[in-house]
Amino acid sequence: RSAFPRLSDGCHSLLGLSVDALQRDPSLFESLILEQDRQGYRDAMHASATTLSSWNWEGRICIAAWNDVKWINLRATPHALAEGVIQWDGIMTNISASRHEQEAARRSHERLLELTAHIEQAKEDERARIARELHDDLGGNLTAIKMALAMLSARLPDDQPGLLEKAAYVDDLVDRTIEAVHRISL
Repeated sequence: RSAFPRLSDGCHSLLGLSVDALQRDPSLFESLILEQDRQGYRDAMHASATTLSSWNWEGRICIAAWNDVKWINLRATPHALAEGVIQWDGIMTNISASRHEQEAARRSHERLLELTAHIEQAKEDERARIARELHDDLGGNLTAIKMALAMLSARLPDDQPGLLEKAAYVDDLVDRTIEAVHRISL
């Protein structure tokens, strides 16, 4: 069974409940906690009571009259009293602004990751396009040059060894260039 023997006047501005109302019916506080956060609140309280360690809990409360959901942080120190009673002395603060900033930073970080992934994909697409152009255009042109060179080399007279040597050199140069284009495209 919970009780709030001492509360500050800031209770109303944080929880939308008067000190008197909360002292008359302590269950009002837990009813403010969003359903999905209640079990965490109870678990943190139980762990603090069991080990007599600090109670530190963050969760959301809904103040229906104000149509407002707030993030709050509860920090309290337990004290064992007679007959197994635990009393906590602590403070509850509104951390909505910092939580909203954290959420905005998280969303911003996610957008940056998406943008980075998009930029990397665009770079990769551009690399692939350039590689295709290199391979297709230069490769096609070099193959045509090699074929024309082979035709010309076949028509060279045998008594011109210097020309045959130059043709072989140019043919070898075209082969190396084709290999370089292939390597660069990959």
